[in-house]
Amino acid sequence: MQKILRIKEVAATLSVSRWTIRRLVDQGDFPQPVRIGDRSKGWLLSEIEAWEQERMAERVKVAA
Repeated sequence: MQKILRIKEVAATLSVSRWTIRRLVDQGDFPQPVRIGDRSKGWLLSEIEAWEQERMAERVKVAA
């Protein structure tokens, strides 16, 4: 079973605001949340980690 993070946890993990996460999702630049209840959503930790790795890979490409 994969760990699911709520938006507060995602924001704290990435050191960004909840608004920034929502904006990135709307722009298609961040993983889509999964529905975990009638009125709640969360993000798969594995997808957040993969997104971070992609960002780091982009950073290395720019620096090279």
